Amino acid sequence: MVGARLVAVVVALGLVLGGLAVRQYRSGEDLSLPSLGGSDRVVNLVCIQELATVCQGLETETLKVTIEAAGVTADRLSGADASVQSTGIDGWIAPVSWIEMVRQKRARAGAPPLLGTAGPVIARTPIIVVTDNARITAISSKCKEGALGQPGPERPGDDVAKSGVQGVTSWRCIGDVMGSGRWARLVAQTGSGWGDIKVGWDNPGTSATGLATLGSFTTGYFGRSDIDALSIDDDASGYGQWITSATSSLASVNNSANALSSLLAAGPAAFDFVVIGEAASTTLLNGAARRNSVVALYPTPTTTIDLALATLGENKKLKELVEAKQMKKTLRDAGWRAGSDSPPQGVKADLVLPKTDGLPPAGISEKLRGKWQQELGR
Repeated sequence: MVGARLVAVVVALGLVLGGLAVRQYRSGEDLSLPSLGGSDRVVNLVCIQELATVCQGLETETLKVTIEAAGVTADRLSGADASVQSTGIDGWIAPVSWIEMVRQKRARAGAPPLLGTAGPVIARTPIIVVTDNARITAISSKCKEGALGQPGPERPGDDVAKSGVQGVTSWRCIGDVMGSGRWARLVAQTGSGWGDIKVGWDNPGTSATGLATLGSFTTGYFGRSDIDALSIDDDASGYGQWITSATSSLASVNNSANALSSLLAAGPAAFDFVVIGEAASTTLLNGAARRNSVVALYPTPTTTIDLALATLGENKKLKELVEAKQMKKTLRDAGWRAGSDSPPQGVKADLVLPKTDGLPPAGISEKLRGKWQQELGR
């Protein structure tokens, strides 16, 4: 079995390299990935789980790739005695926010610097909500009415502009819907047969997408990203009660891609909606038999996962690798928005991304991660 898999990998790699060679010959453009040769030491690169399909194809004799949940790597790098030798890490491709969380956590603990600052953003993907057509009318009407929950400090974007892939609503209103618990509380007639509101998203304690999801709802509640710790903890803000109610509808916090697959296969009997990164959703939605039965919503304010490379020490070869044109193409093929070329197939092409990820600061993101692990996690 192992031999067969190895042969398959070699054949696939040959086809990829052959295709690159033909394209390079025809266009005169260098699409090859830079070599990490010139050293006897193997370079160790860690990528977040969301980049599994991208990073697995990078491994060579001189580059070892590890796919790992963001939270696992962050905890390893945050240890006071962590080093290149003890962690076995030379570089980490992760969201800018997670990289900064590690740096700040080490600084607060008085630990020596280990992880360099995040390099340039190499790819981005918005956090979106996918729901079944059978639920979009209920969500749209209630969000447009602004009739859900108590008014927050600010509630931008509570109107629903359009349905379909152009659908827009606010994170605040999606949270209000989730906090209702049962559809019968929202839709008096048809909702009585829909049962509990069932939502799938990733674990904020370990997953890059999961923490970005929790950050998106938090930004949506306050109507801004420059949130301080007092706002999170202050009972007067109402946030604590609101996020507790919203997360009570979570039916799964293990894998949003699996949740979306279940929604596509079984409809709202499995999940009413799934919060997921746009890149992960495109590979599942494109070509799905029930693609026309679901709607992709892009809640406001727009939030994104912004990927970057951080190295433990200077490593020019890794930096050249992530900045290569072929790396950007591989990311786009996996649904990520990378480089200045046209967006990947199946994404909302006219979406204007914010200059930054639109999420709370790194320190608040770390606090939200702790809040999930200690209070909200199920």
